[in-house]
Amino acid sequence: MNQPLVSVVIPTYNRAYIIQKSIQSVLDQTFRDFELIIMDDGSRDATKEVVESFHDDRIRYFWQENGGQSSARNHGASYARGTWIAFHDSDDTWMPEKLEKQVKAAREHPEFDVIFTKLAMKNKDGTVTCFPKRVSGGPVSIHSDVYGIGIATVMVRREVFQEELFTQDMRRYEDLEWIYRTIRKHRVFCLDEPLMEYTIGADSVSANYDNMYSGLLWLSEHYPEMKKESPATALHSARDLLEGWYKTRKSGKKAEAKKYWQLMLKFFPGLRALLGR
Repeated sequence: MNQPLVSVVIPTYNRAYIIQKSIQSVLDQTFRDFELIIMDDGSRDATKEVVESFHDDRIRYFWQENGGQSSARNHGASYARGTWIAFHDSDDTWMPEKLEKQVKAAREHPEFDVIFTKLAMKNKDGTVTCFPKRVSGGPVSIHSDVYGIGIATVMVRREVFQEELFTQDMRRYEDLEWIYRTIRKHRVFCLDEPLMEYTIGADSVSANYDNMYSGLLWLSEHYPEMKKESPATALHSARDLLEGWYKTRKSGKKAEAKKYWQLMLKFFPGLRALLGR
């Protein structure tokens, strides 16, 4: 196979029941010049068999001992041959024209190193919310509200990603940490159109409050300047902690709930006054 323009990387772990849909959403892209790298993070189910049921020479399957999502993304990207790397998750779905529109934007705006799109999150009540909410199409700066940029919407130059790997000791918010760090050094462009569908499943990394706390604790320790540099991003992070505080407290774990409240105030001290506490 000749060098493709885009390398798509899907990290997966025990997702045999759902990964077929994700793979198909990549193969259904109107843009065809890509390779698809499946990085299996130590699955013990039939993930490999599902992948091998696709007979497409653009698909490359690799397996590693379980190391976490960021480890799988970094390892998968190390096999990339494309000029650009696009990340996908095994429980998400791309719109058919996603890559075509991103490649078009990359060609029209060659000065940018990262091109991302909006995402459509399917809520439990059937409604749809688009993220990021407060970012318009065009250049995006560190002062923007970068919360909600989904890593599965990102297309990044391979040489840039080789400089900016994912932090592997984070189990949540590694996408926020990556975009926050990358946007400081490189030019980032937003396509103001939701070209990915995102669903929070029962086994989703995004559904875990312990991972929420540890991820935001990591961010607060490594980026204490966030509340001044990007207050809207810090406020969104604080709101997540407020939810964690409320849900933990409601479950009867009042002592444990305190840590969410204390960390929330580190991100956005003014939230105490707004809440009247």
